[in-house]
Amino acid sequence: MRQRARWVRGMLEGIRAVPPWRQKRPLVGHLAGINLLIPVLDIGNAHIWLPGLVLFVVF
Repeated sequence: MRQRARWVRGMLEGIRAVPPWRQKRPLVGHLAGINLLIPVLDIGNAHIWLPGLVLFVVF
C-alpha cells in the first residue's frame, strides 16, 4: 500500500507539473487525463472490492 501511495503521489506531481489540458497533442492529453481516475479507482478498490472479497471468503 505504501508503494502504491508513492506511485499515486508521483503521478499527481507529474500531472501538476504538466496538466493534461495543456498537452500539445490531444491524444496525449486524453491519455494523461485518464490518470486522474487512478486515485479514485484505488480508493474504490481498497474500500469496496477488498472488503467484499473478505466477506465472500468468510461467508
